[in-house]
Amino acid sequence: MAALARYDGRAVALLTQHGKQAVIAPVLEAGLGCRVRHVSGFDTDRFGSFTGETARACSQLEAARRKARKGMELAGTTLGIASEGSFGPDPVAGLIPWNIELVVWLDDELGLEVVGMAQGAASSAHLQSGDWAAVAAFAEREGFGQQQLVLRPDGAHDPRVRKGLGDWAALRAAFDAAQAESASGQVWVELDLRAFAHPRRMQHIAQAADDLLQRLRSPCPACQ
Repeated sequence: MAALARYDGRAVALLTQHGKQAVIAPVLEAGLGCRVRHVSGFDTDRFGSFTGETARACSQLEAARRKARKGMELAGTTLGIASEGSFGPDPVAGLIPWNIELVVWLDDELGLEVVGMAQGAASSAHLQSGDWAAVAAFAEREGFGQQQLVLRPDGAHDPRVRKGLGDWAALRAAFDAAQAESASGQVWVELDLRAFAHPRRMQHIAQAADDLLQRLRSPCPACQ
């Protein structure tokens, strides 16, 4: 238990602009007695964005490390946490969309890095349509309101992206604007994969935080 006691009352930096503190902090504060310090004011999309404006230039784990390190720098702490997600095909058959979430813990005093992970099925649903009724039906199926959407004119790679759409008035206004910009009259609709906008991702992040906690509760048998 000495390994856990070292974090009691300690400040741990968590850099996020996507609301991840809501599911990470309760797990680690209850399990370790630490104080998770939410660090904001830095655009974490610089490390890569799910809506395509910035490509991730490193691995998923390295992106999490960089976020944790930046949070520690900004908060002036020797402890840091960060998370990073990825989407791709499932690792067994490669047939269904899959979400992997990592939560990394850095302890500079011990020179320690511990990583928690969770993974599971994810939706990659999308639609291209010029029909508002079809877009509204798609939104209903995907749990719109809790699950937010992203719209673009014409296609999946159009840079004229509208995101953060979580209510019907905003969605309709974004649809009308994107359709007016579209050369084909078609609008591309997809799920917003950012954590705060994607309930299933938030569940996986919470599970990854719990996996991290269990790993931190497993001290080295040689040195404790």
